[in-house]
Amino acid sequence: MFPIDSGTLPELPAPFWFVEFFKVLGFCLHILAMNLWFAGLPMAIIAFLLSTSNSRRFAVRMFSQLPVIMALGINFGIVPLLFIQVAYYKPFYTSTIFMAWHWFLVIPLLAVAYYGLYLCAYSLKPGGKSGYLLPFGLISMFCLLAIAYIQVNAMSLMGRPDIWNVLWNKNSIGAATLGTGINSSDPTLWLRYGSMFGLALVTSAVWMIFDANWLIRKTNDENQKKLDNSYRLWTKRFASFFAILGGLVLVFSFCQYLQILKTLPMTQDWLPSTPGQVFSLGTLILPLLTAVLILFSGKSCQSALLLFLIQFIGIAFFAIFRQFVQNLEVSQVMQIAQHPVKVQWDTLIPFLVIFVIGVLIIVWMLRQLATAPPVEEK
Repeated sequence: MFPIDSGTLPELPAPFWFVEFFKVLGFCLHILAMNLWFAGLPMAIIAFLLSTSNSRRFAVRMFSQLPVIMALGINFGIVPLLFIQVAYYKPFYTSTIFMAWHWFLVIPLLAVAYYGLYLCAYSLKPGGKSGYLLPFGLISMFCLLAIAYIQVNAMSLMGRPDIWNVLWNKNSIGAATLGTGINSSDPTLWLRYGSMFGLALVTSAVWMIFDANWLIRKTNDENQKKLDNSYRLWTKRFASFFAILGGLVLVFSFCQYLQILKTLPMTQDWLPSTPGQVFSLGTLILPLLTAVLILFSGKSCQSALLLFLIQFIGIAFFAIFRQFVQNLEVSQVMQIAQHPVKVQWDTLIPFLVIFVIGVLIIVWMLRQLATAPPVEEK
C-alpha cells in the first residue's frame, strides 16, 4: 500500500463537523445544478431532434437556461473542492497527481463546454443561427460527460490506496510519475458513474416539471393558455419516461455498487448499521418515489415544488452516503476525524460571510429569472 505519514498532517483549521457539513452542503448544491447539464443536456438534444412544437419549446428553454445553470454548478462546486483540499488533501493530491494529465484536461473541456452552451443559447435569439444548436450542443455534451468520468475517477482513486503502488510502477520513470494513471480497472467506477447519471435523469425530469409550472409566466391570452397547458401535459409525459428510466438506472447501478461495498473490509461492517441502511435506502427510495410521483403530478405549482423538495432530499441522502463511504475508504491511510483542531477564525468568518452573501445573490438572480418577461421562443 502506498504510504501516507499521518503524523505529518497539520491541524484542521475548522472543527471536523464544520468541514463535513459544508463539504456535503456544497456537494448537494453542486449536484443539483450538475445533474441538469449531465442529463438535462442530452434530454434537450433528444427533444430538439423530435421536432414537435412542444419538444422544440423544451429544448429552447433548456438551452437558454443551461449557461446560467452551469455557472451556478461551477461556483457551488468550489465549496466541496475547497473542503476536500482542506481535510483530505493528501489522498486527493495523490490521486490527482497519478492522473494529472486527465485532471488538467478538465479545464479545457469545461471551457469548450461552457462556450458551446453559450453559442447554443445565442443561436436561439432572434437573428441567431439555429443550425449551430445541434453541433455545439453535442460537443458540449461529450465534454461534460468526459469531465464527469474524470471526476469519478479522481474521487474513486482517493479510496483505493491498494492500487497506488501499481499505478506508480506502471506510470513512472525513475522517481517521477508521468501523470497518466487512471482508475479504469476499479469495479465501482462505472457503477458510481451510472448511479450519478440515473440520479441526474430524475433531477432533470423534476426540473422540467418545475420549469413548466413555475418559470413559465402566466398570461390572460386564451390561445397562449392553451399552448401552455398543452406544453405542461407534454412535459409530464416526457419527464415521466426519463424519470422512470433514471430510477431504474440508479437502482441497478447503486445496488451493484452496494454489493461490492459489502465485500470490502472498510465498509462491510458499516453497511448493516443504522446510518448505512438509512442512507443507502434513502438514496434508492427517494428518487424512485419522485419518479412515481411525476406520473401522478398535477399542473399546480405546489406539486412541482413538492417534487423538487423530495428530489433534493434524495440528493442529500446520496451525498451523505458517499461522505460516509469516502471517510471509511480514506481511513485506510489517515484518520481525519481524530486530528487535532486549531480553529482559524480569521479565515472561517470571511468564508461564512461571503458564502451567505453569495447564496443571497443567487436567490436574487433566480427571482429575477422567474419574474422576467417571457422571451420569444423560436
